Amino acid sequence: MNVSWLRRAPSASTSTPLLQFIVHFTTNRNSSNIKPLKIKKHFYPFQKLVRDQCKIGFEKIEDALKLFDQMLQRKPPLLIYSYNQLFGAVSKMQCYSFVPTLYNRMIWRLDIQPDLCTFNILVNCLCYLNHVDFGFAVVGNIFKFGYEPDVFTLTSLLNGLCIDDRVFEAIELFQKAQKMGCSINAITYGTVINGLCKIGEVHMGLELLQEMKKTPRCNPNVNAYSILIDGLCKKGLVKDGIRLFLEMKSKGISPDVFAYSCLIHGLCNIGHWEDAKVYLKEMLARQISPDVTSFTILIDALCKDGKVKNALEVLGVMISKGMNLNTITNSSLIHGYCLIGKMDDVVKIFNVMVSKNCEPSVITYSILIDGLCKIRCPNEATRLFNEMHMHGEGPDILKQHTISDGLCKNNHPGEAIKLFHVIEDEELHPDIITYSILIDGMIKVGHLKVAEELFRLIPTRGLQPNVITYTIMIKGYCNEGMLEDAHELFLQMEEMGFPPNEVTYKTLIRGYLQKKDGLKAKLLINEMIEKGLLSE
Repeated sequence: MNVSWLRRAPSASTSTPLLQFIVHFTTNRNSSNIKPLKIKKHFYPFQKLVRDQCKIGFEKIEDALKLFDQMLQRKPPLLIYSYNQLFGAVSKMQCYSFVPTLYNRMIWRLDIQPDLCTFNILVNCLCYLNHVDFGFAVVGNIFKFGYEPDVFTLTSLLNGLCIDDRVFEAIELFQKAQKMGCSINAITYGTVINGLCKIGEVHMGLELLQEMKKTPRCNPNVNAYSILIDGLCKKGLVKDGIRLFLEMKSKGISPDVFAYSCLIHGLCNIGHWEDAKVYLKEMLARQISPDVTSFTILIDALCKDGKVKNALEVLGVMISKGMNLNTITNSSLIHGYCLIGKMDDVVKIFNVMVSKNCEPSVITYSILIDGLCKIRCPNEATRLFNEMHMHGEGPDILKQHTISDGLCKNNHPGEAIKLFHVIEDEELHPDIITYSILIDGMIKVGHLKVAEELFRLIPTRGLQPNVITYTIMIKGYCNEGMLEDAHELFLQMEEMGFPPNEVTYKTLIRGYLQKKDGLKAKLLINEMIEKGLLSE
């Protein structure tokens, strides 16, 4: 693998498990005389039942555990491949943590020898559990039992390193495996490319794609292309993503739903929803059924752009495909209608959503609260906020900010203060941003005394005013012509470790100029220049 960027990878000595794997592989792969045990497979009724059930899969993990217990009771013991089938089925359910436990129970209860397939499933599960170092330890057992790691082992370990954010160690292992002539396939390449894209090194992934093209039996597949298209689009390089998409098609590789979704998402993010619609239509024409995510991405982009009518067209296609709207889709539509002020339609969507047992999320409630505040319905917004709490959607910090800001900006200071007391009574602990929003709201409607009370309350709640909070209060004093109080607070914030910023200085300067005190204003301007906050 002769790629310049690999020089950035750490040396093997920096990773003990990696070094052990390389040493084990080098010393064992050509010298081991132990041959794996070959067993003839005779299918008996119970073994057939296990095989068929594992092919179908399990609805619940409890069903798999029950079958495993039955397997342990069988006399004579079942052969290892039946257990491999069960471990594989549990792994496909993404119940990775159960596999090591089941494996240990099998080993302790039965005189049964695991095979390479058993170890590979175990390595894969450990890697998905973010225990890649334990995965490397299992490789030692692979050699001990006379097997050699195969492409599945290698790919699982590479994936584990990438999951653990050790991408450059994964690259080093990949490089060593190539040099030793290990079997590598397109999935192995795709795993490393995926790791690179996740840390934003998309161009490195593209270099690896070029190498794939030159490697026998490793032609780039739809997975490798889709990962790179997704990476490019996330970096805003949508044109490059389209170019790669077209290259994939020109090579006779049919894009799948993931490839299309990545491109549609990328185009929507840069506001090219018309182009996104073209690709959606292309998907439908090629009988590639978009999933709920693909539709939702487009609906969300259209709604944010105020094109609710177009979003409804896409929604119509979605419903005609027999798909149910999820919480995100509904939230996107609610947001779109809020933006154009059609709150009656918002309420209809929300009620339908609840009636179909589609639980509103924190985001749904926040969008609704913001919309209600903007159309001057503070009581309804507060009711909704309380409803969130009743539904277990605890009014977290983000929601506190949303409703406090909405009520204050839309001249409902009384409602904002009432809500603040409710939040405190519920011991939900408002943060400094909530206090700053409320203080600012009180000052804007001329309630300086209330703002002062809130400001004095901050230290008693274990919080500390920040630059923004101080600046808001200074502005309040300046508005009322209370320059001495403003200047005192200005000095206090410096003492408390919060140096005034450009906005703070300009707020106080403006206050002095309004009072026609040019001398003090000039002193502050000179101070700003000395601190580098203002050029001469």
